[in-house]
Amino acid sequence: MAPSVRRGCRSNMTERRFQVYTPEPELKPHSFPSALNSVLWTANNILLQVAEDFYQSERLSRFLLVPDSFDQWAESMQQRLLGYHEQSRTLLRTSREEVVSQLSVLEELLPSLAAVLISNLEQRQGAGLREEMGGVRLKLKDTLVASEKEKRVNVRQLRVSLRDEDLQTLSSREELRQQRLHGNICTEHLELQVCLRVRGEEFVTSLASLTEHLLSHLDNQPRPEVTEAAAPHLRSDVGTVGMETSSRVWPGIPHLPAPESPSTVTTATTAATTTSRCTLGHLAVIEQRDAAVKRFEQLFRSEVSLLDNDQRRRLSELQIWITHWRQQIHTHTHTLETADTHTNTHTH
Repeated sequence: MAPSVRRGCRSNMTERRFQVYTPEPELKPHSFPSALNSVLWTANNILLQVAEDFYQSERLSRFLLVPDSFDQWAESMQQRLLGYHEQSRTLLRTSREEVVSQLSVLEELLPSLAAVLISNLEQRQGAGLREEMGGVRLKLKDTLVASEKEKRVNVRQLRVSLRDEDLQTLSSREELRQQRLHGNICTEHLELQVCLRVRGEEFVTSLASLTEHLLSHLDNQPRPEVTEAAAPHLRSDVGTVGMETSSRVWPGIPHLPAPESPSTVTTATTAATTTSRCTLGHLAVIEQRDAAVKRFEQLFRSEVSLLDNDQRRRLSELQIWITHWRQQIHTHTHTLETADTHTNTHTH
């Protein structure tokens, strides 16, 4: 081995000029830059040790393409490591910029996502309400059709030739039909009120749960720490898009009024939700939620008004028929009494 080569071999790995990858204390221990610096620092020490052992070896003369001294080799190796380090910094900076850009896009899309999810919930609940109420109304419709057929039979049997006993039997049968019809109308009204109450409570509960999940998602949305060195042109954008302020308590959803008294003002609400942030996304969720509540309440009150009007109309029509039927029975009874009087007179 040439003296000039061996002269470059000395145990000086601890010199500051060779320790170019000392871990930076200000970096977070589990961050990507910290992990990368740790790997490069370890690689630097290992390569220095291997190089020192190599240049102290007696077999050095067999390698013709290696640098002549340890210092030359260390400088060449560390330049490569520094190049890797710079590439990683560039990659990290680009990745941060892309993450911030994607998060900005996501934050802009979240309001429309909240609108879609809340709208879908509202439509499902509205469709379920109409379907359930439609089933109850269809059942009453079948009952009304059957009752109307029975009524026609009774009307056809109401003849002048009926004797007193047959007239009483027919009258009792028709009055029983009227009572059953009255009961069916009232029962259907109660069932529809139950449908409204249950669906209204389910809508409010489901919407409150969905709102809480959306707000929680916004709270937990990742926020990259963008420094001036990493992405200086994005710092202002993050603040503008987020418009983030401190924590906030969002009021709950008012429960819908009872179907029995829809004009009553309700004060009970679902539980309030507290978030650690307040952004445009949070505000959009609450805005969409409140709009959905107003629309569903309009549907709710419309259905209440419809079922109340239907009940009044049917009961009014039934009462008109009851009055008419009683007049018919009275007329037939009077006719029978008059006929019996004439018969008795002629007999005597």
